[in-house]
Amino acid sequence: MDSISFKEALAKAKPSVQDLITAGLSKTEASQFLMSYDVNDRLEKLPSEIPDPTLRDLFSRFDLSGVEIGMVRLLEHPNSTEFGWIFGLVESDPILVDQNTKEIVSIDHEAPEHVVWRCAKDGKSFLSALAVSARYLSGLIIEHDYDTTFQRDTMNECTSLAGGGRYSDFFRMLLNMDE
Repeated sequence: MDSISFKEALAKAKPSVQDLITAGLSKTEASQFLMSYDVNDRLEKLPSEIPDPTLRDLFSRFDLSGVEIGMVRLLEHPNSTEFGWIFGLVESDPILVDQNTKEIVSIDHEAPEHVVWRCAKDGKSFLSALAVSARYLSGLIIEHDYDTTFQRDTMNECTSLAGGGRYSDFFRMLLNMDE
């Protein structure tokens, strides 16, 4: 998935204010929740040196500082560290492009040499799976429950889009699915 398709997918996954109010959120809570789907155009492209071409394009075109999907929050700008390029967080643990493998991983914020989650094989795969996750989580708020077949199918789709079975634990956590 490219950067523009990711923006479009989040816009499509975004529920309506009325659906959220019907689901039990206040108007203020609904408005705040909806902002987490907003991928904002930058007035002018910003240069980025993040090595993943899909993520480089995404962060140069868009401000993602308000994007929050489940426990994943994206940053406004990627930051280079000795471990790789950090571009988001899972709670307080950085999500980054691994310096050595170029894989998308989340590392422990207190022990950065420890990989907490393997997220995706690359940025394109990460965005594809994250967009499906956003659609699923939006529906979960409105529907309150999904049948186990739909849950399993969504989990399989996210895992496949991310690059295979080594990423399933991350999406199981993100989609709030029990073993």
